[in-house]
Amino acid sequence: MNVFLTSLNIPWLSKRAYKFREEEAIEGILHVTKETCTEAISREVDAVVGSNPTETTRNKAEINASFDAGWQKRGSGRAYNSLSGHSTLIGSRTGGVLSYAVRSKSCRVCDHAKRTNQTARKHQCSQNWTGSAESMEPSMGVELTRGLTGELDLHNKGKGQSIKYSVGNIIMDGDTTTISHIHQNVSDQISVWSDIGHAKKALHGHLLRISSSHKALSKTVIDYLVKCFGYVLTQNKGNPEGIRKGCKVIPNHAFGDHSSCGSWCQHKKNAESYRHQSMARILKERT
Repeated sequence: MNVFLTSLNIPWLSKRAYKFREEEAIEGILHVTKETCTEAISREVDAVVGSNPTETTRNKAEINASFDAGWQKRGSGRAYNSLSGHSTLIGSRTGGVLSYAVRSKSCRVCDHAKRTNQTARKHQCSQNWTGSAESMEPSMGVELTRGLTGELDLHNKGKGQSIKYSVGNIIMDGDTTTISHIHQNVSDQISVWSDIGHAKKALHGHLLRISSSHKALSKTVIDYLVKCFGYVLTQNKGNPEGIRKGCKVIPNHAFGDHSSCGSWCQHKKNAESYRHQSMARILKERT
């Protein structure tokens, strides 16, 4: 930006001046962010009420929301030492961000004051966490699910009533620590759903771990099994029994036996033109 300003013969901004302008803008950014989250909650509740009229009669809307957290510094699996973390709660029906949370273990102004043994100037301190980076996610999960509870006035929308809303189901990865904290500190009635991406990732990790003692589980074989598993999940949404049966027939499907396959198998749709790349052929090519 400074190169661009200099080329236009406009005085450029120093890093210090830019930081001051940044601090001035934070308050306005946070205000707009909260407004957009409130609007997203309203749209999500409307979507729940519109898709399930029985919820309207009970004046209650249970929201299905997706939760995940991230860190500025990626964990290695053995060490999690990021100084900050962030998370969002996203409505499953509208895709809008319903709420967010940030954890920070440091503040630039406070850290500078400590190093120079001075009193920190008046500022908006960003430090709000003293625990480990790994424990940020459970804390943010509790904060967001607990905060997404309230009552929405629908009179101005022609519905003539108020609706209470809360999180009914949370879609997230298999982090048992976060799930346990949510059940203990918010409600044990909140159901936990796994999204397809994390479910496939978990299966891939399990197969990868046992591949060291089962040499037939090459990368090609693992990718093939995970792909079949993804098909089963995608085509059996809301059907646990269909998922169970589909997972049990994946080995038969892999070796060319399609007699028990479900609708996810292309052989069922067009047996004449379907050319199946069976697991037997893959293993034969490897040997």
